[in-house]
Amino acid sequence: MNAFPVLATERLILREIISEDTPEVFGIFSDPKVMLYYDTEALTEPKQALEVIARFTDRHHKELGIRWGITLKQSGKVLGTCGLIWKPHNHSAVLGYDLAAGFWGKGIMAEALKPVLTYAFDHEVNRVEAMTHLANTASQKVLTRLGFRAEGILRDYFYFKGKFFDLNCFSLLRTDLETKSLKPG
Repeated sequence: MNAFPVLATERLILREIISEDTPEVFGIFSDPKVMLYYDTEALTEPKQALEVIARFTDRHHKELGIRWGITLKQSGKVLGTCGLIWKPHNHSAVLGYDLAAGFWGKGIMAEALKPVLTYAFDHEVNRVEAMTHLANTASQKVLTRLGFRAEGILRDYFYFKGKFFDLNCFSLLRTDLETKSLKPG
């Protein structure tokens, strides 16, 4: 296993999430606003945040994916997460991300995802895909701003709380980078 890569932008450091980040991870994943479009329940106990961190670590150790903690350079506190699930057989990856509600609308997620996408394309990925709930227009705007293209609706794609939900599918290809800059900042 390789060392965990640290990524930086003008305002942010993306780093490994560790057990000391439990309070911040719990704060993010226990907020019903943040979890509104997730396919899991909001956390109810801090020990669940430790389990989330352990899953992120395990995924990296097994080289199945990577999840960064998004921090502001000044504070070092985790205010969100973002990462990739590798699909090496297709030379692709699935992008996921979340951000504490107090930081929404400040351009943080788009800034954080630029170096993550560069990292993906530097690691034999040809396609990055992301799926959003149909009502999650903020996430769809972030993806579009980064050059992702909407591919269509995946009907009844995920099942949660006894219901099926449609998702919008977005993708960014290596060839799309010719027209879109992913430079940090």
